[in-house]
Amino acid sequence: MKYDLDRYAPMGFPLMQELKIFAWFFGISILYSFGFLLRYLDAREELFEFTLAGKKVLIAGAIMPEMSSLIGNAFYGFFLIPLLAIAGIIYHHLFHKQGSKSIYLMKRLPNPWEFPKRCLTFPLLAIFLSIIAVLILYLLYYCIYLCFTPKACLPTASLTILRSVLL
Repeated sequence: MKYDLDRYAPMGFPLMQELKIFAWFFGISILYSFGFLLRYLDAREELFEFTLAGKKVLIAGAIMPEMSSLIGNAFYGFFLIPLLAIAGIIYHHLFHKQGSKSIYLMKRLPNPWEFPKRCLTFPLLAIFLSIIAVLILYLLYYCIYLCFTPKACLPTASLTILRSVLL
């Protein structure tokens, strides 16, 4: 069974090109967010020192930086997706006014929601998916932060959250 996505885009619109652009932005945003992992690994390495025998031991009293400082600008790439989506909405609207001027057909259709549906569906879906991606990545990064940081080095706020989750 094949689902027709063209019903949600302007008539004659190169939908696959737009979907590829959004996919590229999602991919680049996800890759950019992996910067958190690099900052986390650097901060975790600073919790340890090497002895003369070459053993890696935890520094007494070392505290891991807060999660918010490690996140930093990891999710900035996802802020570009809503801007791209707004540009997509404008482009969809303008696309109806080009060439055969399908906007006149849209205005004559009995369903008044057909025009907004064709202009808004994919851009709003991209915004929604970017919000979901940020939430999932943040949760994943927070789990990595809590699971792989030595418990003695967790900041007080993170320890309180960890205790409330475990109890």
